[in-house]
Amino acid sequence: MKGNIKYIVWPVVVLIIVIIFREPLAAKLKDGNVSMKFGEYFELTLQQVEQVQAALRAAQEGDLTYEEMQHVMQRATLNLEGVKQQMDLVKSGDVKTVKMKVDNAKAAAVKEAEGFKALEDGDRQQALEHFSKARELYPTYHNVSEISQLLQKQKTDTISKEEIDQIVKDYSWGMPQAVRNQLKQNTN
Repeated sequence: MKGNIKYIVWPVVVLIIVIIFREPLAAKLKDGNVSMKFGEYFELTLQQVEQVQAALRAAQEGDLTYEEMQHVMQRATLNLEGVKQQMDLVKSGDVKTVKMKVDNAKAAAVKEAEGFKALEDGDRQQALEHFSKARELYPTYHNVSEISQLLQKQKTDTISKEEIDQIVKDYSWGMPQAVRNQLKQNTN
């Protein structure tokens, strides 16, 4: 029971952070041109919060092992710190930096998706290229840095079953469930 309380507390913490910064954000959104960029930035932040909640639900349903849950909690902590930094940036009104971060996060998301497709296809070089570019654009976006580093270790063209297992087990933060299922199926 004690472990389950941990899983319930995190969504509450995330919601508190969002609630705390909602009012300063709303004040910034009154300017029409700024609202689009801040709105997009806020949307990306909310997506991070939703990913934390999805991971916690998966843990409650038993889809994650204890080690995977520990990893999720570590990533959640980093993301919560990132959310606070993002909200501080929004409060500062630095539109140029916010626009750059939004654009980089969107581009990193595209590269991450392309990297997952390359993983599914077993193409190390393409996966490495896409995850490395995502890492360059937004180093803390999901697990793009960790996956990129893992893929750089081996000099073969194919991706081993062990590497896919490690990616699914340790580096699946933000990975769509369909991709996770496909990677698991590919290794069986």
